[in-house]
Amino acid sequence: MRAMAIHPAYAQVSALLVAVFILIAGNGLSNTLVPLSATAQSFPPLSIGLIGSAYFGGMLIGCLAAPRIIARAGHIRAFSAFVAVSTVAALMHPMFVDPAAWCAIRNPAPNQPSGPTRRFTATVLSRREIRFSPQLSPG
Repeated sequence: MRAMAIHPAYAQVSALLVAVFILIAGNGLSNTLVPLSATAQSFPPLSIGLIGSAYFGGMLIGCLAAPRIIARAGHIRAFSAFVAVSTVAALMHPMFVDPAAWCAIRNPAPNQPSGPTRRFTATVLSRREIRFSPQLSPG
């Protein structure tokens, strides 16, 4: 039995797809665990709601700021910077156990997945040499 070869276009984008999958899975896990941690820390319900709202405020800022950051630094450096800020922000939650601090941590624009998602789209669209064909195997 002959193994089916991977189309070159899929091979070029597979590492990027895996990175975006990990990023989105981590973001979903963080969005679930932050309110649960806030409840465990006995934050008032209003504070927990404001922490969640700060996330979406940061998402709006990220959608507005990400194109300029990507244009200035390039999509590879921008993706690395966005992911680094997201990682640091996630690690800062246990260091500063305060509702106001958590609102500030959840709000920065690069902390939002809108930046890396824009980077992913820019990368896929900028690769003009990638041509998807209806064939499943090359040749």
